[in-house]
Amino acid sequence: MGMNGHGAQRIIVDIETAPIADAARYLDPSDIAAPANWKDPEKIAAYCVEKQAELVSKAALDLDLCRIVALGYMAEDDSEATVLLCKDEQMEYDALTTWWTVLDERSTIGYNSLGFDLPIIQRRSLYLGIDAPILNLDKYRSPHIDLQQWLSLNGTKTYRKLGWYAKRFGLDVPKDDTSGKDIGAMVTAGNWNGIAAHCRADVMTTRALAVRMGLGVQQGAFV
Repeated sequence: MGMNGHGAQRIIVDIETAPIADAARYLDPSDIAAPANWKDPEKIAAYCVEKQAELVSKAALDLDLCRIVALGYMAEDDSEATVLLCKDEQMEYDALTTWWTVLDERSTIGYNSLGFDLPIIQRRSLYLGIDAPILNLDKYRSPHIDLQQWLSLNGTKTYRKLGWYAKRFGLDVPKDDTSGKDIGAMVTAGNWNGIAAHCRADVMTTRALAVRMGLGVQQGAFV
């Protein structure tokens, strides 16, 4: 059975995020302003509204302006992923508290996890007042495996999406037509089942990709 330096199974992880409710409050007004040579008040107002909406949607990728709406994980020899939905801040707090208990001192496997999932988990824990350890996110020294970094040769080659590699390697994984950019709209629509399904698919695909990359499998676990 696969073990890390602490003698415990590693945890595959994936999160889904959306902008915090008041993300617009923290936007730079100069980024929203219409071109200085515009004169029509209606066009200026429409531009500003559209630009603000665009920037707010991008806040889902900003570790200081996003919140976690789903946290998915599975141990190496689990057959199914666990997905904790975070419909509000209390549920997010509970999910993160559970996550840190599950993680303990184990390392993780993810896709863009050093650049996205783990930093946001760390930062949201800070904002929510959760006592959490400081993770080593140095891509050259971290005990946490980021498959995107491995496949891009630590960023020296093209970064590609998880779904691209699932298709390229012909992985037998759950079909999922949802992408991260759809999550914000799904939150607004209350489509929590869809969010959970997408997060679960990403966790299962990450696991399958890690196996295909030659990390090895023994009794269902990485070695």
